[in-house]
Amino acid sequence: VNTVIERDVALVDIAAITFTEAAASELQARIRIAFEQRAAEESTSPAVRERCRQALVDADRASISTVHGFASRILSEFAIAARLPPRVTVLDEVSSQLAHERRWERFVDRLHADPANEELLYRAAVLDVPLTERYAGQGSFKQVAAAFAQNWDRLVDIDLGDVGEPLVEFDFSAFDTAIDALESIAATCKDPADKLSGHIRQECLPSMRDVAAIEDPYRKLRLFASGLRWSKAGGGKKDSWELRHIEVRGDIGAVNDAVVEVCATVTSQVVERLWRLTAREVLAAARTRRNDGGLEFHDLLVLARTVLRDSGEVRRSLHERYRHILLDEFQDTDPIQIEVASLIASEPSDQQPLDWREHVVPDGGLFFVGDPKQSIYRFRRADIELFLSARAAFGATTDSGGGPIRLTTHFRTVR
Repeated sequence: VNTVIERDVALVDIAAITFTEAAASELQARIRIAFEQRAAEESTSPAVRERCRQALVDADRASISTVHGFASRILSEFAIAARLPPRVTVLDEVSSQLAHERRWERFVDRLHADPANEELLYRAAVLDVPLTERYAGQGSFKQVAAAFAQNWDRLVDIDLGDVGEPLVEFDFSAFDTAIDALESIAATCKDPADKLSGHIRQECLPSMRDVAAIEDPYRKLRLFASGLRWSKAGGGKKDSWELRHIEVRGDIGAVNDAVVEVCATVTSQVVERLWRLTAREVLAAARTRRNDGGLEFHDLLVLARTVLRDSGEVRRSLHERYRHILLDEFQDTDPIQIEVASLIASEPSDQQPLDWREHVVPDGGLFFVGDPKQSIYRFRRADIELFLSARAAFGATTDSGGGPIRLTTHFRTVR
């Protein structure tokens, strides 16, 4: 309001971005009321009264919205540059969740229908690596897909590799070698009545050899994954052994470590193949949404940033229109949002630096309000480092004034 009245800036030349739809609606109402009250005051000059009246006329066209609403406005205006279809719809959170559920079900069906995935899915089942959670609180690749979908722009630059290569054969040699080493060390015991020797010969080695003799690699892997371990036990007299008896118990631990190593190696291959397949599916879904015009909230931000990065014409057009960009709740702003704002506010050029910290923004072009102590949306990439970096990049005091201003009065608590 002060920018319009004191600096004679049209309301439509200002973008005011806040966090929620409720906050944006309240902001619109309060701004309208402020202009109405100022225009009605007897002490208001004719020039200021005219600015207030014009602002009221412009209020419905003003960019006072959430960041997603602002991004949607950009994409609607520059749909061709953004390579979007003529009609674009934005899915709400419930619709996005339902769409994700349907996509995941179709993806899992395709995985099971493709013979090339038979070995992968069989190993996943043996290792109990779940595609979809079977009970509350269990992690699954469905949750991985949801996290990828909220960050799909980060997947674009990752080399997803060849997911069609055969999986590596099982290798139990480390397990067999560890058993041989334990048997060799057990033979060095000079006292047949030694408790540790008895534990190794009577309890450990027979069952270890039984497991090693299993010919079906999947059955053996299933045993390994089920938590198969051998107790190191206690006892043992140091005079009965050529080595320290504690080192002998360590050889039992080496067999257990070999079990863990085999499971970890196979699990790593399965998980890596599955996350690459999942990432491909998420990226394909993002491309489909772009082609169809049914966008989710994250799509709006990513595509708005992309069109601003790629088109100098779009940057110049928006820079000329929005003389001031005001960002509320800045402690919860993510890197994409600040980059969208700085690309518009910075001096137009044909090639902007990829790092928003290097953008040259005129005084007054960007204005932030935020409290780092109130940041609560880390899952949206909000980060205290982002807040501090923006303050360092854009908050320096200049010859014309500016710089950080501390708001030290609040109304939330008593003294």
